[in-house]
Amino acid sequence: MSVNVNIPECPPSLKSIQHYLKTALEHDTRDPVVAYWCRLHALQTGLKITNKKTPEETKLLVGIMDWLEEAKKVHANNDAVSNEVAAQAHLENYALKVFLYADKQDREQNFGKNVVKAFYTAGMIYDVLTTFGELTDEAAQNRKYAKWKAAYIHNCLKNGETPIPGMQGVSPRERVDEVSCTYLVAGGSSGDQEKAAGFQTLAWRHVLDRSEIRAIQSTAALNTHTDILRLAVHHE
Repeated sequence: MSVNVNIPECPPSLKSIQHYLKTALEHDTRDPVVAYWCRLHALQTGLKITNKKTPEETKLLVGIMDWLEEAKKVHANNDAVSNEVAAQAHLENYALKVFLYADKQDREQNFGKNVVKAFYTAGMIYDVLTTFGELTDEAAQNRKYAKWKAAYIHNCLKNGETPIPGMQGVSPRERVDEVSCTYLVAGGSSGDQEKAAGFQTLAWRHVLDRSEIRAIQSTAALNTHTDILRLAVHHE
């Protein structure tokens, strides 16, 4: 059974949560649990980054709340919606499954929009997992790698270049060295080598220096006391 609540369009000021709303929309039928927690994460983040809320912001945030309330009724018997422990386990398994699929496709050099999408989605789900607290070291590394890989392969395909597969679990400096060695072994010129190393360095800086938005930790309160959330949305 689907949730029959329409969520308004995302205003420019809340563009940072649009990625989670899009991921949620893509999973409404495929995995309602993922859709639920993506929207909850979007709501938490939206509440955190807005102070004096505009009518457009308020309309969107209230719309997400309405959707979450209805979803809880529709999926009342689903522990992964009502129980945080079950939800965390579900999302961890899903994120890892998508990540491993993307990594396998990447290592087999099956480059295309599907692998970019898979890496991107894995990164988004790992973001959503911060709703439950700090990520494990492995999950945090997977998140950084997935986001970097999505951007890297996307840019390679956009520029008509062949992505270099693999390279997980290596430091940024070693990644640059590995790219350089790959170009040399393949007979690439020193200019190609420098170009590849420079691109890798910039890509990693974009990921590693990027500020991570921390989700509000009181998830249980958010799930239980929706009236408090509504006060927060309307608070000036």
